[in-house]
Amino acid sequence: MKSLLYISKMNLMSRRANAYNTVKTCESLNSIRDLDVTLVSTDRALISNESKRLFFDNFAVKNPFNVVSLRSIGNFFRSRKFFMSSKLEILFANLGLVKFIYKHRRNYELVYCRDPFLFPVAFFAKRFLGKPLFFEIHAVLHRKISQKLSETLAKNSNGLIVISRGLKDYYQKLNKNILVSFCSAAEPERFTIIKQSKEEIRDELELPRDKILLGYTGNLYRTGNNDSYGIEDIISSLPYLSNQYLFVGVGKSGSNTLELESLANELSVSHKTLFIPWTSREIIAKYIRAFDILCIPSAGAQIGNWPTKIFDYLASGRPIVAARTQAITEILNHEYNSILVDYKKPQSWSRAFVKLSSDKKLVQRIVARAIEDSKKYTWQNRGLDIYNFIKENT
Repeated sequence: MKSLLYISKMNLMSRRANAYNTVKTCESLNSIRDLDVTLVSTDRALISNESKRLFFDNFAVKNPFNVVSLRSIGNFFRSRKFFMSSKLEILFANLGLVKFIYKHRRNYELVYCRDPFLFPVAFFAKRFLGKPLFFEIHAVLHRKISQKLSETLAKNSNGLIVISRGLKDYYQKLNKNILVSFCSAAEPERFTIIKQSKEEIRDELELPRDKILLGYTGNLYRTGNNDSYGIEDIISSLPYLSNQYLFVGVGKSGSNTLELESLANELSVSHKTLFIPWTSREIIAKYIRAFDILCIPSAGAQIGNWPTKIFDYLASGRPIVAARTQAITEILNHEYNSILVDYKKPQSWSRAFVKLSSDKKLVQRIVARAIEDSKKYTWQNRGLDIYNFIKENT
């Protein structure tokens, strides 16, 4: 049995997509008989056994794996806003991880990471300890130093796991050993356990029964690459729709919707928008089932930038309208499993919404195909693909 060490400095109790991806990837890899996975993070959220139990419960982990939280000094600087605080956090995170992997160097054979700022510890593991290194890449980063670290890690890794074909095209000049593995998976069980009708769910969530609900769930502000998620493109389409339509965005946090609310005011469509705070995954599934149409904006339209919500939306039983970007079209096909639009043109969105509202046969057809397509994208398949790729490159 091989032992894999997944190194991280993220907050493992975060509700962000990167934390969920990391946890479910570790679970899927750990479920393989010939692989034993340990997730080690410099975040100290999971020191006690009780916190680890809650962690596995929160992420619905059925196959628990080893988790180690280090008491890194870097945590002191994480929430601080003074000059150099972020750099000090990164420095101490790397020092803590270097100390850990050296001390436990005989307990693992492989190292896996997705954070370019962990380059020093990853390089140490590869060059000084001789451990095979695998690097998962989710974007071409805007910040020069971050991207430089990503490219250096890419060159020094035994293999790269990238989340889109566009990223493979970009990084293959640095490393020929590349696996394309989409970074999330469909979880149909989130929806099959919901027995209420759409109307009953709306009553529970205090959503209007008489509106055509255009729904979006997730971050309403910026991607990790500091790109807009593109919600403003959907709001810009609302002037072309009747008052029967209501856009509902679930994911409000603090003041992150101020720009969107300001735009809605400027366009005189505030009465057609509703922003709701982020909530648990169970309740999010109910919101998705309460909507008539699911919206997937451009998410910056950069290489690799596509929302992980695509997979749940495919399995949800609701029709999808999505921005036509290079990354999104790797999964969604126009009038096959979704409707794709020129996201920069507001009327392209509005026409798609009206079309789905009036063509029930089209809705039935694309929803049926979306559900069928969703069956291909499972965490189990992702873990197996990555495991086979690791075997081929060690």
